[in-house]
Amino acid sequence: MSRGYSFSASVTRDEIRAVAKVTTSVLETLGFSCYLVGGAACELHGMRNRTPNDIDMAVLTTTPTETIKQMLVNANSKFFLVRSKNPRATYKVLWYSLAENSTTRLYYALHRACKVDLLTPYSSGCTIPTIPKDKISRITPNSGDYGALPVAPFMVALLLKLRAWKDHGDAYQAHYRAKKPVDRKDILELLDIAVQARTTPKGRNGWAPELLKLESESRVRAFVREVPSSRKHWNMVLGLNLKEPAVPKSDIEALTRSFQTNLRW
Repeated sequence: MSRGYSFSASVTRDEIRAVAKVTTSVLETLGFSCYLVGGAACELHGMRNRTPNDIDMAVLTTTPTETIKQMLVNANSKFFLVRSKNPRATYKVLWYSLAENSTTRLYYALHRACKVDLLTPYSSGCTIPTIPKDKISRITPNSGDYGALPVAPFMVALLLKLRAWKDHGDAYQAHYRAKKPVDRKDILELLDIAVQARTTPKGRNGWAPELLKLESESRVRAFVREVPSSRKHWNMVLGLNLKEPAVPKSDIEALTRSFQTNLRW
């Protein structure tokens, strides 16, 4: 298979949930504890502004992600691996075939597939929080036979999305920076959901590891600078006390002089 082959990333909400169900089932059968993060988690928590393009699954283990990917491929023939588009990369990209007949690898070019990203607390450059099993949310979609899917708690999903917004904005690669507006839209919808649900730090949906909350405060301030209207939402959801920035004295003096000048005319 050629390096960096692209498969169809246009997937439906039902397909995302179906792939999440299969991935969860195989991982748990293999003895791994896991939970959804990213867009798929946000969608299950009520986000409706878009359909996720893939699934991001956190796997709570010290086992290398490349080993887990191969275990999934060995366990279910609809999973397959493709070399990265980056010629320097040593990892492979995990996909799940959405074609009805995927018995031969020779025809993957005709297939639609869903990308499956696996993340662990020990992945290089990744800081996925380790969540106690009793804190992992189990969400059963209203339609379809998907069962109860393991999902990051609401607050964790929100704060990880905030981290993605900051990381994408700071990235030097254009394709990562292009994701920042999508992240911002997701965050604003999640904040609306949180306010409507009266989410607070001590409420049922407010749990998150303390370290994740602490490291998120600087990101929240950066987000508020970009979207000032989100301040009240963040204050309620995280129990912060972010105040509206004071008008600098120099600006007040300039406005006063301008007003007095206009009065003379």
